[in-house]
Amino acid sequence: MTKGFTFSLPVSVVVLAIFYIYFTTVFIFIDRWFGLMSSPGLMNAIVFTAVALMCVFSYTVAILRDPGRVPADYMPDVEDDQNPMHEIKRKMYGSVTSNDYIVVLMVLELHLSGISVVVSLLDKWIDRKGCIEGGDLRYCQKCSHYKPPRAHHCRVCKRCVLRMVRMFYVITAAFYLKCPGQCVKVIPLDCKDHHCIWISNCVGHANYKVFFIFVLYAVVACIYSMVLLVGSLTNDSLEDELQTGGSFRTAYVMSMTVISGLLLVPLSVALSVLLGWHIYLIFHNKTTIEYHEGVRALWLAEKGGTVYKHPYDLGIFENLTSVLGPNIFSWVCPSSRHIGSGLNFRTAYHNAVGASMSK
Repeated sequence: MTKGFTFSLPVSVVVLAIFYIYFTTVFIFIDRWFGLMSSPGLMNAIVFTAVALMCVFSYTVAILRDPGRVPADYMPDVEDDQNPMHEIKRKMYGSVTSNDYIVVLMVLELHLSGISVVVSLLDKWIDRKGCIEGGDLRYCQKCSHYKPPRAHHCRVCKRCVLRMVRMFYVITAAFYLKCPGQCVKVIPLDCKDHHCIWISNCVGHANYKVFFIFVLYAVVACIYSMVLLVGSLTNDSLEDELQTGGSFRTAYVMSMTVISGLLLVPLSVALSVLLGWHIYLIFHNKTTIEYHEGVRALWLAEKGGTVYKHPYDLGIFENLTSVLGPNIFSWVCPSSRHIGSGLNFRTAYHNAVGASMSK
């Protein structure tokens, strides 16, 4: 499914940067180092052009592809007790002691992601303490519609996005602790999402792999271009031209080279960091939102003397195949036929149940 595209200044900047780097790499760096019509020159030009085309294609698809929307007729399956659809209401007031606030916050933290593993745990805890007024299905107040697990509302798209990946900052819970033995007021707050301005779109369930592939090819292209830039500077013909008095072409080539270097160095560093970050997220089957929620959940679990594990972490290989596809050869292709509906996701809990039933 595609989405409409409107003019965006950041997208225009990215497109101009791509074409500028391509032009200088092929027609200046390669030509200066090897000679564009020589065998090494043609080979490098063809390889770099292929990388650039994959980069442009992936970027275009990431912009135009809908990140994933909740169907208008979506209704959670209330009879499936393993479906991670429950969520604590946005505002609840409970009479819990200071010894209990860690448990409350940890449960709230996990429920903001709709994690099924703690549903039964929460119900038992509520029944025992009798101090929180029930739970609720995952419901978006702004869309006035139920939302599946891992979906979040985007204020720019003005709708919920399936498995939203990017975010700006997250505020999950605030609490007020008076003193030991007195009541605690627990108020979960809202998640603040981030619409990615560089693709004028959200990064979600349907376009996450394409976005990742774009970043991968962009890193390869930048590093490749930097290698060719350095190689072109070591060429003797450039030194000879500079010694002959500095023609207009020499000044033009040097100015283009300097601008390219100033552009490529920060781009290579920033994109490499971004690529490394998303490789980490894929290895653990997390979104950026879930990572920040997990940091707090881990801290709360340590305070409560328990162990926290991200529920969607199925192991590195299964995490990779769930995002990039079951076929290793398709991992570098911007295809997403394997992703499913995005309305439900397999968890480590389901794996554990399956393993116990097979024994």
